[in-house]
Amino acid sequence: ASAPTLSGVPADVTVTCDNIPAVATPSASDVCDSTPAITFAETSTKGTDPDQASFYNYEITRTWTATDA
Repeated sequence: ASAPTLSGVPADVTVTCDNIPAVATPSASDVCDSTPAITFAETSTKGTDPDQASFYNYEITRTWTATDA
């Protein structure tokens, strides 16, 4: 058995200011399951204090996972 394959997942990007791209909507395919489930999770290292560098320089991690039956 092989795992599902995701397509349409964006590459890593570096952006400035508020040019954060919209969340992509990838698709998944699988040999045995015609409709694998896709889940999405997002985390951010953005700080809450505007006086700290982490408020302006941070990383957003977006993770998509495809699961077949």
